[in-house]
Parts: sequence; structure tokens; C-alpha cells
Amino acid sequence: MRIKKTLAFTLLLATSACATVSIPVKGIASNGSAWSGYFTLDEFQLSGDGVICSGKPTMGWGKVNTHSFSCDDGRTGTATTTRTSMSGGTGEVTFSDGSTAKLTYGS
Repeated sequence: MRIKKTLAFTLLLATSACATVSIPVKGIASNGSAWSGYFTLDEFQLSGDGVICSGKPTMGWGKVNTHSFSCDDGRTGTATTTRTSMSGGTGEVTFSDGSTAKLTYGS
């Protein structure tokens, strides 16, 4: 019985160590509208001007990474992020209709 409790506790600790960290994102689109959102290792979401865009980040060890996304208004696009510190960075977003946005993430 003691082994089962120890195993259950160990499993609980291992699972909680894998908790997802959400990093905040904010910025301004080329039309002046404010955008905000988050990204994790599994997904990212940006919203602004009544539109929600989401995608799966291509996380790499490089300083610069490019991520594809789609929006609920039919647009698609890419976000190119540049890590400027261990806890944050900047991003440039290009939508399929030619509009753009500048973002910052983390701290």
C-alpha cells in the first residue's frame, strides 16, 4: 500500500512539473487596433478588432522563429518572433490581406 501511495505522489509531482506556462502577447496592428493574446509550447492565440487568430508555434532553439496561423475571419498569416531576452521578445505579424502588426511578448 505504501508503494502505491509513493508512486501516486511521484506521478502527481511529475504531472504538475509539466504544467503549461502561458506567455502574454500584446501589440498594435497597422490599422491602429490593439491586439493581445498568449502563447504556450502547444498553441498561441491573438485577438483584436473582433478577430481571433490561432496557431501552433514552431518553437526552436534559434533566436528567430516563424509561426503560421489562421483567423476566424478567413485570413491566414505568419508571425516572426525574435527573442530579445530569456523571458521575452518582439514579433512581426503579416496577414494574408497585407496588413501587419508589431508585437511584444513576455517581459
